[in-house]
Amino acid sequence: MPTVKSERVAENDAAILLALNDLKKRTFKSVRAAAGHHKVSHATLSRRWKGGKTIAESREDQQNLTIAEEKALEKWITRMTATGNPVSHDHIREIAQEIQNNRAKRLEDAGRPVKYNPPIGKLWPQRFLHRHPDLATTISRTIESSRLKETSHEAIEDWFNVFEETIAEYQISVENMYNMDETGFSVGNIDGAYVVVNKTLQTKLKANPG
Repeated sequence: MPTVKSERVAENDAAILLALNDLKKRTFKSVRAAAGHHKVSHATLSRRWKGGKTIAESREDQQNLTIAEEKALEKWITRMTATGNPVSHDHIREIAQEIQNNRAKRLEDAGRPVKYNPPIGKLWPQRFLHRHPDLATTISRTIESSRLKETSHEAIEDWFNVFEETIAEYQISVENMYNMDETGFSVGNIDGAYVVVNKTLQTKLKANPG
């Protein structure tokens, strides 16, 4: 699958960077020794050690966004995930198009040649995700934004302290305790929407103003 392949490419690139760093520090006496230790291709490591480009760098001219722009977009998606506001494929495509348009305008204002890039296509977000294996599409579930913002270690600890005091005061037995999950609904909000998240954060929550 493309995602699995992308993860392997990312892991290989990370190993090559470690090998290059070791060679710079002279941890290994030869490229072959560094390649063997980090389990990467000797030919690839040798080419990179001589100043060769990565696969992504060699294909940068063929992409709608530069490597730096894609990294910035990935960072934004990660931040949106962390704040409980994961974004959809269409939203990512709109932001990517805005980035591309702003770059062209900056170059034009500076009197520099502007390379034509076709508009960001509907399938572009999927290819973007394949190049960034830390990102994934998932089904979100909503949580009220007030609950998300007010959640803290102190608030949760205080709640459980009051909970324990209430049980002790009224001598409530375990068999008389029940759990209820509050869901609710609001017009204009769709529960269970497909969104893109940074899976290393392990969250699927989407803030709901209701």
